[in-house]
Amino acid sequence: MRVNQDYHKKAKDLDTRLGGDQQDGFDAELSTFDRDGVVLGPIVGAFGEMSSHVDRLADVIADALTAEHLSYYGDRGSKTV
Repeated sequence: MRVNQDYHKKAKDLDTRLGGDQQDGFDAELSTFDRDGVVLGPIVGAFGEMSSHVDRLADVIADALTAEHLSYYGDRGSKTV
């Protein structure tokens, strides 16, 4: 998607101008996002059509909320009498 390409291009341009490298530059930090350094650009159209990134973002949010909710129950079950 173009959003991802634009973000990585801007990060590389900043690294070039400001002296960042592959270990500690902007592009290196951007590459830690998601699994492959993909920047999500969710798009919603005027008639409710959505890009595939909206589904992916909803999955990420659901996973985080599930982990938070289940952590409450995980602590109770680990105590022994």
